[in-house]
Amino acid sequence: MLKKIYIGKISPTTTDQKLFDHFSQIGKVTSATITKGIGPEKHAGHGYVIMENEKDIPVAIQKLNNSTLDGNRLLVIEAHSIDQEKRQHYYRRF
Repeated sequence: MLKKIYIGKISPTTTDQKLFDHFSQIGKVTSATITKGIGPEKHAGHGYVIMENEKDIPVAIQKLNNSTLDGNRLLVIEAHSIDQEKRQHYYRRF
């Protein structure tokens, strides 16, 4: 099963590539994305990382929680079960 790591408190200057590089210290990263915000230049301040090896996830959470990236201390936890689904968007039918 695909397991995502939730990253909160991301600095406005942080990019997907910086997040990818930060987590690559622990193991091979498959994907690192920051959730887009309302404005075109801003992001929502949180994102998700998917690691190739599931054994690296607890290590990444332990070592990178409260680590500093671009001046902000990151919140690193396992993503909620709703966020673990492969679908990226949820649509409501009216």
